[in-house]
Amino acid sequence: MDEIEIRSGTFCAHIDLSKLHLIPQRNLERLVKIARAEPENEFALRVLDLWSQACLETANSELKAAEQDYSTNYKEVNPRSRTKAARAILAENKRLRSRVQECRVRLRQAQKLFALLCNQTSAKE
Repeated sequence: MDEIEIRSGTFCAHIDLSKLHLIPQRNLERLVKIARAEPENEFALRVLDLWSQACLETANSELKAAEQDYSTNYKEVNPRSRTKAARAILAENKRLRSRVQECRVRLRQAQKLFALLCNQTSAKE
């Protein structure tokens, strides 16, 4: 399922799960709070919870793969060297560093989402 629907009275939000990381944290907190208030949103919350767990596992495995790729393919080179080979190595090193940083950011976002859902669950009980 790629989309969930959260309803509360006349309010209705259709959320594309693949774009969930683009929603600001505060707005996401508000949506989860609204969803927890209405029993008809239980299915959407279950889907969101399962999706966040899968997202967390995926982000964790992507980070491990990126770190492994970085450790095996990173090459030391003088950053001031301007030979063609050195520039190619520097570009590859930059790509490797950027990939690891992107994966770390995705993992942090997934952890925040998972923590939000866990906190909201414990708040309800």
